[in-house]
Amino acid sequence: DDDFEKLAALTSEYRKIRKYFSKDFYSYGADAYDTTSWTIWQYHDKSDDSGILMAFRRSESPFDSATLKLKGLNENKNYSYYNFDTKEEKVGNNSLTVNLSEKRTSVVIEYRGK
Repeated sequence: DDDFEKLAALTSEYRKIRKYFSKDFYSYGADAYDTTSWTIWQYHDKSDDSGILMAFRRSESPFDSATLKLKGLNENKNYSYYNFDTKEEKVGNNSLTVNLSEKRTSVVIEYRGK
């Protein structure tokens, strides 16, 4: 039952974010594979000013956070950020700090203009 619940939750999350995979794409971080860096991808839908951020902290990264100025967002607007892992929502501008305290972890954050 526990595995089924996890699969159902992941499937639901994928259905919510799949629409972004054909939208504007931005990559942050090193161009070459580097075990000490983060990989961060942003997909932005300019038609409704929303998108997702997918952040991956690699196995040897000494950094537990990354601060980004997201691309395609309006500097004079507030955004709602929803973390799929923690289920927390916060409001901020086009700058976002992502925290991953453990190495080899990742997070998906969905955002929407307010």
